[in-house]
Amino acid sequence: MVQGAVMRPYLGFIEAPNLNILDCVSVLISGYVVSTYLYPYLAERNIRLPTGIKFAVGCAFGSFAILWSLLVEHMIHAEYARSGDRISVMWQAPSYILIGAGEIFSISTAYEVAFTASPPNKKAFACAFNLFCIGGIPNMLSLCLYRLCETWFQNSNGSGNIRMIEDYAEAHVAKYFLVLLGIVLLGVTVNLIPTITSWVTSVERKAAEASMASTPKLTPKSSPRKKPQSKETDALLSSPARRHKKYLAEAKGPSIYRANTMKAEFAKKPRKK
Repeated sequence: MVQGAVMRPYLGFIEAPNLNILDCVSVLISGYVVSTYLYPYLAERNIRLPTGIKFAVGCAFGSFAILWSLLVEHMIHAEYARSGDRISVMWQAPSYILIGAGEIFSISTAYEVAFTASPPNKKAFACAFNLFCIGGIPNMLSLCLYRLCETWFQNSNGSGNIRMIEDYAEAHVAKYFLVLLGIVLLGVTVNLIPTITSWVTSVERKAAEASMASTPKLTPKSSPRKKPQSKETDALLSSPARRHKKYLAEAKGPSIYRANTMKAEFAKKPRKK
């Protein structure tokens, strides 16, 4: 948002906050492509991506988004030094698209693990705790990191108001992007460590086994025995009722003549001429 505030609006009214919709669109398209093409393609070849690999792929997309932001940062300073003008805010679009694609592998995987690896009576709490981990904790860490790097968002006079391109050119926002890039690359590296991947897989397997063991088995209900009807009871039935009873016993007799009705009519034998 800080970077987009000093960029030129696209078509005069599309600004940086409006580009958040690209993240949502990217999530929809990426989710459809991954679930319709990628995962079935891997399943046909008996390939299953471990949870650690999915997180690593999601972090990799995040690192590509930060690298693109660093490129945009360089373009902002280069254009200001050359002509004193601003570049279009649409140069930020690829970052939002890459972040949306990465969420398919990281955020959705976190929800999947929270639901499948938790016991049946703790699934709601596990999903709520996962929502806190992917939403609350990162926001608090981001706020703390911003406070630690606050001097990078100030101009030469020490003012934090860098919404003007002249003040932004004197700040050092690129250093903040480099710190974010280091954090994301650390996440990629940790999730690619074989020991970590094997540990996460074993935790998921044990949780699935415990969940199956604690799930109560359904006992089949015994169907009530039908009491045979005597001939005296048959004699009390009307003629259509007796024919219906014969149909239930021998599967002969009634037939449906009209498809648009629920009424079954009994087929009568044609009269002999």
